[in-house]
Amino acid sequence: MRDPAAAEREGPRGHPRRRASVPAFHLRGDDGRGPRRGVGARGGRACGAGWRGGARGARPARAAHREGLRLLPELRKDPIAGRWVVVATERVRRPADFAVPRGPRRDTSCLFCGGHEDETPPELLAYRDAPDAPANSPGWRVRVVPNRFPALRVEGVLDRRGEGLYDLMNGVGADEVLVESADHHVKLADLAPAAVEDVVRALRDRLVALKRDTRLRAALLFKRHAADAPGRLGHPHAQLLATPIVPREVLEELDRARAYYDYRERCLFCDILRQELEQRTRLVVESEHVLALAPFAARFPFET
Repeated sequence: MRDPAAAEREGPRGHPRRRASVPAFHLRGDDGRGPRRGVGARGGRACGAGWRGGARGARPARAAHREGLRLLPELRKDPIAGRWVVVATERVRRPADFAVPRGPRRDTSCLFCGGHEDETPPELLAYRDAPDAPANSPGWRVRVVPNRFPALRVEGVLDRRGEGLYDLMNGVGADEVLVESADHHVKLADLAPAAVEDVVRALRDRLVALKRDTRLRAALLFKRHAADAPGRLGHPHAQLLATPIVPREVLEELDRARAYYDYRERCLFCDILRQELEQRTRLVVESEHVLALAPFAARFPFET
């Protein structure tokens, strides 16, 4: 005759009965009534904590939760230098950041070339010869699209706040790509004057549109030319970045101009232009409407 205590410890065929595994902690994902079949259960038995659905090969719920979160950029202020820094963790997803350059990018894979309009975000502006052509269609001369991996996003509110002595805000702004031509191999310097005018006019139109956003206070246009520049694409393009803060360097230049005017009661920039036109030693381009010159204290070669 079997001992009742031994029978309790053994299974139906005399094998030791398995004890149910008890997780160290349990994250409740139900309504308080415990797991149900198909929701946090497997075959009617409770699954281990931290797993979804208990299906074999399923990912931990914590990892799945992280994948669902959108990595929003932030603007953080350096309390020592006084500069604002963009912290855009989502940009680590860019595929070419750590790739070794292997020559020019092939036209067939370039998302900025004509015929690949569906590979970019919906366009913000485009100039086409056909006035009735639909948006995001071929036949454009200049095109502006949002950056696929933006440093700043137009969605949301600034939410200026502090964490102890640190100041930060949400990374609200605009990060746009200005595609200067549908031709993959042409450079801005090679474009016809009318095509360059299109590029400048597109920049002006986007600046006017961004100026309507009261959250934004400054805009920066920049280009990368180096063959090994991070994120470089061979197609001719520039980037327009609009920010909710004025860069420290711009503020310093404005402060210097105000101090000069307070002391001399003259415009600093007007005096520079007047002297450069008289000396004519650093002029690069001079026309009826534009004057380009090399600064007296240039920071790097070919600065204008």
